[in-house]
Amino acid sequence: SWRVVHASGEVRWLESRARVIYDDAGRPLRMVGANLDVTERVRMVRALHEREGRLRLLLSVSDAARAE
Repeated sequence: SWRVVHASGEVRWLESRARVIYDDAGRPLRMVGANLDVTERVRMVRALHEREGRLRLLLSVSDAARAE
């Protein structure tokens, strides 16, 4: 994934998928593909990692308190 920053400051995350089409001699003729906007997926994954980090911290504090 890679990011694009628009002139407005908005950040969007993109993922590219492409395929090369070859002629019979194996030489590349053209490339076909698309750029996919994966901004929401990136945001969800980051939010999940943040929640997991908070949960791990809470569990470690809870375990430490129980051990005392």
